[in-house]
Amino acid sequence: MAEGNQSRIEMVSSASGANPVLHVGSLVLATPGALHCQFLSGRTVHAGYEATDATGFESVTGIRSWAHEGMSFTATDRWTSLDADGVRLDRQLSAFPLSPRAQVAVEGVQFHLGLRLHCEDVDNWRFFAPGMLYSPDQWMADRLYSFSDHRLAYPLVGAYQAPTGRMVCLLRRTPAEHDSRPSRHKGDSRYLQRTDIGACGISRATQEICLHAYWPYHDGDRSASLDARGTPATAFRPVAAEGFDAHIVYEIWTFQAETYAEAVRETFRRAVAVADPRPPALPYTLRGAIELRLSSAQRTFQEWPKGGAGFILNFDPEKGYSVPAKAFGASFADHAMADSQEILEYGFTGRQLNLAYVLAERYPGTWLQRSRRVVDFFVTHLATPSGWLFTLYHRRKNRPLYACGDPDGPVMHYLGWTDRPGTYTRMMVEAAGDLLLNDDLHRSHGRVDERWRETARRFGDFLLAAQNGDGSWYRAYTQAGEGIRSNDWFGATERAAKSATAVPIPYLLTLADRLPGEVGQHYAAAAMSAAAYVIREHVPADDYRGGTLDNPNVVDKEAALITMRALLSVYERTGDSQCLDGATRAASLGLTWHSIWTVPNIPGTALDRAGVSSVGWGGINSVWGVGVTDIYTLFFLEDLVKLGRLTGDALFTRIAGLIAQGAQQILAHPGERHGFADIGMQPEGISFCDQGVDDGLITKGDTWGGLGWTYTAGTFGLIRYLAALDAEGLNGPRLSTDQPMPPNQETAG
Repeated sequence: MAEGNQSRIEMVSSASGANPVLHVGSLVLATPGALHCQFLSGRTVHAGYEATDATGFESVTGIRSWAHEGMSFTATDRWTSLDADGVRLDRQLSAFPLSPRAQVAVEGVQFHLGLRLHCEDVDNWRFFAPGMLYSPDQWMADRLYSFSDHRLAYPLVGAYQAPTGRMVCLLRRTPAEHDSRPSRHKGDSRYLQRTDIGACGISRATQEICLHAYWPYHDGDRSASLDARGTPATAFRPVAAEGFDAHIVYEIWTFQAETYAEAVRETFRRAVAVADPRPPALPYTLRGAIELRLSSAQRTFQEWPKGGAGFILNFDPEKGYSVPAKAFGASFADHAMADSQEILEYGFTGRQLNLAYVLAERYPGTWLQRSRRVVDFFVTHLATPSGWLFTLYHRRKNRPLYACGDPDGPVMHYLGWTDRPGTYTRMMVEAAGDLLLNDDLHRSHGRVDERWRETARRFGDFLLAAQNGDGSWYRAYTQAGEGIRSNDWFGATERAAKSATAVPIPYLLTLADRLPGEVGQHYAAAAMSAAAYVIREHVPADDYRGGTLDNPNVVDKEAALITMRALLSVYERTGDSQCLDGATRAASLGLTWHSIWTVPNIPGTALDRAGVSSVGWGGINSVWGVGVTDIYTLFFLEDLVKLGRLTGDALFTRIAGLIAQGAQQILAHPGERHGFADIGMQPEGISFCDQGVDDGLITKGDTWGGLGWTYTAGTFGLIRYLAALDAEGLNGPRLSTDQPMPPNQETAG
């Protein structure tokens, strides 16, 4: 990693004091006004050090003291060379009263560090903040973008210069250890808060980029924390009569990487080494967690006249199976759930057929007939002659619903509006893939219904007919096979609208394996054409978006993980190294959406009482970052284990293990229900920082959402993960407590 001599720190004198200049690798980073602090009252101190002590160019200490409102403040910075490519900053901040009788005003203080890098062309640089900042579309102006630590998978930022392959990073080595509610009124954007949460950020201007660190945090230029307008949120540490002491350590380092994805992965690897994250202890095994969820999932099964059968998955887990799921808000829309108990979902969050498969595979004696009725209802009522599939059904209205553009208005959390009714490619693919799983299972038990496979084949034909000449597919389609475009939700441009291209690839390959000879080859050829598009358009750009369907077509973790799975499935079939490389690049971004540090809980919240650790939880999209999380990555853990074996990179397997273990927390079990109505229940997501609190949305420590996909991610996804570990010889021996529990005969209907 070293590129020559030891990195150097030199002091440059100015009228306001001495300021460090860092020579790190081939880069020179300046810190004009090394000490920068502002007070809640408005005063700003911006100056160099008044005293320095140096040991050559490898270690320099700078000190600055000043007085304000009866208090004496001191900042002591020790800059230390790590190697040719890195520098460490130990920052000691203290405040104490000037005299025992000093009158201390109600005041707050915030400290800022800025590292400036001169560059001729700022457009050659691309930025990274884990779980927040990836695509160039996310920074369109020359201004500051900063993110509070608890919105990030780890507090760090990086800047990558594509022409040279140079990555430069700023990382906080001593993450926050305490937090509390801010002292603010609705509408306040600057306020007092006794917290250790900081912020990291980047800015760019003419011929300059800058890496930033704040303590406490400055969440801006736009923040989801306070309101939908994106008002920045700025915290100030209270200055009480007893004063304070704080010690914060930062690292600045640089290295070479061939691609942006590699730079992101290696930056995250360094953060993992620093954080050394440990999975939280659980009172049950992972196999036990599966059984807990299935014991609850079985209770959601209902049947109704004319062959109706399915799982009522949208309810309030704190009140019980018969209570509708609570509405919840996002920074861009409200998710109305009042009618959710009447709606069956067959893709994305509900996955009726997937749950039917898991129960029938696990407990065939009880569930083969029930699962058959669930599948029959789908094939009879939601499949169409063209192959296009409905993926929502309203029991009271006795009709399927369009996932977008339904005549009766938006359905639950599917809020994208279009005047051309249709549904999402991903939902149809997941429903059809789950149909094939059931078809395989029932055939293995000697029960064949050709309508099932024929429905799956017709959907394959629909995909072939809808595929664009360049191999791509759109995010959503009308029943007539027309791609839905034209706004930010579905893709405002032709290229953006094709964000779902990777989604059908594994399904088409599976279908090709089920249909013999030349018939199957047509589906395989379509999958290969789509993979070529993804490798040509998405992989070189390291830009994946639109995976999460109750969000706009923004950068999110699931799009990267979907691409990983798709290209990995092609590699396993063909051995094409381009596909393995592409899967690795996509996974390198997908990994970084998962928390690897323990965000401090606020005392007294539900998460604090339950001792929930943020490690392993995954952020959802680039609006909220890792401040709002879910367990959806459980669906992709099997692929991460495979990728770890194929690449020899243990990082993929390690993060998969953290996700698997972390995502089982706050699962109701016989010893502790965590306020839920039954064992096996778990919230859809939890929040590790405020999101739209002034709009009445999500407060740090909240749980939110109904059950839905947590039953399938936490069963099907986890079952596949454990099987992958067994196949790789990475699992320990099965314990007697890991054996399946007897099936639950009770249902909600």
